[in-house]
Amino acid sequence: MSWRPTPSTALGRRLPEAIAVIAEAYALHDPLNEHVAAVDALRLEALRGGIVAMPGAVDLLDWAARRRVPMAIATSSFRHQADAALAAVGMVGLFHVEVTRDEVAHGKPAPDLFLLAARRLGVNPASCLVFEDAPAGLEAALRAGMRRVWVPNAHTRHLSPAVAIDAILNSLSEAAAWLEIQAVGHMQASSAAEAAGTMSHDSTDATRNARMTTRVYLQAVQLAPGPPVEGDLPAERVFIHASDPAEIWVETESATPLARGRSVSFALARTMGIGFERISGTVERTLDKSARRAPSES
Repeated sequence: MSWRPTPSTALGRRLPEAIAVIAEAYALHDPLNEHVAAVDALRLEALRGGIVAMPGAVDLLDWAARRRVPMAIATSSFRHQADAALAAVGMVGLFHVEVTRDEVAHGKPAPDLFLLAARRLGVNPASCLVFEDAPAGLEAALRAGMRRVWVPNAHTRHLSPAVAIDAILNSLSEAAAWLEIQAVGHMQASSAAEAAGTMSHDSTDATRNARMTTRVYLQAVQLAPGPPVEGDLPAERVFIHASDPAEIWVETESATPLARGRSVSFALARTMGIGFERISGTVERTLDKSARRAPSES
């Protein structure tokens, strides 16, 4: 019997739904439940026989625990499969919340798994950030109203995300540094809802307007180590999206007017241990975050 590739649309889905996709693609006529039972048994045997965690997963969980960032796992696996996988990689009890396919009516790409995870964490879905290695999961996160980071695995690396994403990482080993750039994990523990995936904001519109935070989109960017130099503006937050071309912006509370085409440099407001402390470039456009309006080019 020759090997056949798994259709990409089956990746990340609940087992019965994935098997239905495969059965349709390859015209399999045996009862669907027989295929599901057979694959379930094979998967369980594989999980117990040598599964390893995604590179960087343990370090990411340690990072989140130190900063009191709530973490959840929302998987398309059955509960017994998830239990076996977590036990095999030594991650039992490391997540605040675990949600499996048994607990929802619809699996990925429906948003049910992620919405249930957010509800159990007690956070707003819009404050959550999802790390996903399957296209169906990215779509589910989008439909749940959550931010999305694409971390493809060996089986999905050749695929292109079908939905907009916030970043692409080669592995979870890069996740902690990326989160530090986003300033996740630097708030008080009581801000758990915001710590799940976005920066905290002041509680009143008046305070936000007084701060006049401006998002500055940059071109011809250079990153540099070392302390601030005279003329640097304070960077409260930095975002680097590994797209083509790359999207890079800085949020600053400086009142200095920043006209399009101006050369500007920023110093990070805190040391993040990510290999650079200063960022410079040319202003492409600016967005007044205090006013919450569409981007206005200066």
